[in-house]
Amino acid sequence: MEIAFHLFSTNVSDTLKTLHSVLSQGVVTDIYVYQPQTVDSTLLITQKHIESLHNVTIIPTQETMFSATILESINDLDYYYNFIYTKTSPLSLGYRALERMMQVIQSDSSFFCSSMVYSDYYEQKLDSPTPNPHPLIEAQKGAVRNDFEFGSLRLYDGAFYIEPEATHAALYADRLRCNIIHIPEFLYTEQESDLRLSGQKQFDYVNPSARPIQIEMEQVLTSWLRDDEMLLIKPSMLLRSDLDVAFPVEASVIIPVRNREKTIADAIRSALSQETSFPFNVIVINNYSTDSTSQQIDALAEEDSRIVHLVPPTKDLGIGGCWDLAIRSEHCGKFAVQLDSDDLYSSPQTLQKIVDKFYETNAAMVIGSYSLVDFDLNPLPPGLIDHREWTDENGPNNALRINGLGAPRAFFVPVLRKTGFPNTSYGEDYAVGLAISRSYRIGRIYDNLYFCRRWTGNSDAALSIAQTNRNNLYKDWIRTNELRRRFSLLSEGDIDDHLLESFFNHQLELWPEVKQRFEQLDTEVLRQSFTDSREDSKAIFEAQYNPARIVSTGAKVDAQSIAKRKCFLCQEFQPKEQQHLPYRHEMQFCVNPYPILHNHFTIPVRGHVPQLMRGQYSNLRDLATSLFNFTLFYNGAQCGASAPDHFHFQAGAIDEIPLQRDIDRYLQSARQLSESVYYCTAFAYPFFFTTDHSETEMIVNALPIVDHEQEARFNLIAWQDGVIIIPRRKLRPECYYAEGEAKMLISPGAVDMGGLIICPRKEDYDRLNSNIISSILQEVTLTDEELQPSVQLLSE
Repeated sequence: MEIAFHLFSTNVSDTLKTLHSVLSQGVVTDIYVYQPQTVDSTLLITQKHIESLHNVTIIPTQETMFSATILESINDLDYYYNFIYTKTSPLSLGYRALERMMQVIQSDSSFFCSSMVYSDYYEQKLDSPTPNPHPLIEAQKGAVRNDFEFGSLRLYDGAFYIEPEATHAALYADRLRCNIIHIPEFLYTEQESDLRLSGQKQFDYVNPSARPIQIEMEQVLTSWLRDDEMLLIKPSMLLRSDLDVAFPVEASVIIPVRNREKTIADAIRSALSQETSFPFNVIVINNYSTDSTSQQIDALAEEDSRIVHLVPPTKDLGIGGCWDLAIRSEHCGKFAVQLDSDDLYSSPQTLQKIVDKFYETNAAMVIGSYSLVDFDLNPLPPGLIDHREWTDENGPNNALRINGLGAPRAFFVPVLRKTGFPNTSYGEDYAVGLAISRSYRIGRIYDNLYFCRRWTGNSDAALSIAQTNRNNLYKDWIRTNELRRRFSLLSEGDIDDHLLESFFNHQLELWPEVKQRFEQLDTEVLRQSFTDSREDSKAIFEAQYNPARIVSTGAKVDAQSIAKRKCFLCQEFQPKEQQHLPYRHEMQFCVNPYPILHNHFTIPVRGHVPQLMRGQYSNLRDLATSLFNFTLFYNGAQCGASAPDHFHFQAGAIDEIPLQRDIDRYLQSARQLSESVYYCTAFAYPFFFTTDHSETEMIVNALPIVDHEQEARFNLIAWQDGVIIIPRRKLRPECYYAEGEAKMLISPGAVDMGGLIICPRKEDYDRLNSNIISSILQEVTLTDEELQPSVQLLSE
């Protein structure tokens, strides 16, 4: 059995010590020493140094340590087992260490993915004469932070997963896909030259100089989450908060404290000094202090009535329990804002900026940025901690990778009360932040709002290995449970016809006004049919006089009007009678209160994101192929959508839209562009049709872009048998804007484009004929000549 050992060399003496230790084990058949060409020539290891050592190969490289390129070259060597040593300082192997690692990986490896083995080790510090035990923790499912400690010696079986172009994150990408095995035995000794305390090391990952590395790590984690579609949180899944609720005050600064007589007065005065346009208070939860902390709080409270001094009813509360007590207090404001008992706000405007950000974003949580300072407020490296790796697009996913979300943290209290804090003194804020991030928007402020004072009194200033391990194990447990929760949410919600019909009937029983409108579809709504008289046209049109639809047809969809109204597709702004049937934590079926079709549903995403199809084609496919009795349809932002600012599909009873019902009529003369794609010209306008739902995005991408917009203008009509793609040029015909007798209030969406013309005014309904319908539909669609480049592209 051939087994390889791989290490980097930056110093001849250290490398030779490692080589001799490895060779003494008698397990490894070949050793590869990677020699960075950036190393001083006097430190380079040469063939002369290893001439007495068998099966050692020196490989010059320009690569960083174990980059994707290096891992790919290891794969090419084709060893089934590979040891990796990730330091360049001397490695001293314990008795039969490599043999022990081989024994474990052979007995516990996975049939489904490669395995990695790591073990506890001894740590030889430069200032200590003897090594100290350094135990490691188990790698749970949720141990996805990129700074998880595996030690410097690892054993792998099988090929490495290659993340293209990864440099610093190559091993991280591989281990996310590994079966990971921990040996709780001390198998080797490594040198530790970083003698800083834990309180200093913990901020390394947010050092601005490390931002390129953090971005690469984030990309790797996102790729892994995307591989498993049941883990990735998308912006379209995140709810906005309805902030229009009454509270005693607008905001509460929350300060849990125990025995902080040196700092508590400064913290409280910092909170009281805030200049705001709203009332606020300061809730201090004094957790049975035994020094002068209590007396200082009482003295300040006598001077300022905004201070609320709470003492827990029991003595078993950690920091999280104190927070939970405060947010459930009758004194708590709408927004609860963090201030630790030894920290300060950086200016009197901090609280105002945080509350303004809530209203700007409708977020459930707002996180600011902070600066590290000493006790006297002198700056400490790395300075400003702003977490700029967070983005609205990917923040909830990146939150799984890092050990903290930032500070100061602020919460919308109605959401926070649903989540609650775990009663711990470590990780309680991280647990809450993760839970909120899976379902609600989080706002970020990248300005310095907060001074985080680092001094010997900090609870995390100098943690032991045991305490650090307990803390990390707990946060990994939080992540493990978060991944389970996300998987559960994103995988639930399969939809079928029976479930939809039951939900529909239940909703109508709870909403009599809407039930009446659906009944009126059969009793009061007028209908008429038309046959297109144009030569070579096979089109059949229908019209519906439906005055209730003036809500949609007459909707103002310009940017200014949209900005002024509350979004009627956001769950928090919908009528209290509106019920929601969830689908994969991203979409929710809602009975349309102003129906055109029988069993008419609107299917918005949970999050407030624009009406763009990018990223939604798989949902269209899955829904259309799951439902036998329904037709799905989509209106682009400039193609009939009355809510262009909030993505949604609609669905209704099948065979009620003429174009969908009669599709076979138009396919008889259609041009077949590929095995599953057709170009049809026998209707009022040309359109595309595909029998393969997975081809829809390809067809849309072939359409011309209007006015440099983000995607083509189009409508979709989809059902189990296929998808109709209708290319558009504009939102409304000229008659919509005309005055006097020329005016016709018709605003074509997908249903109208499908030949069912909706008229909210009786005079328009009475004037309709096939020529007017054809003219309106042709005016808003692209011509055959304009679509020829698309036809050519789809024919290739």
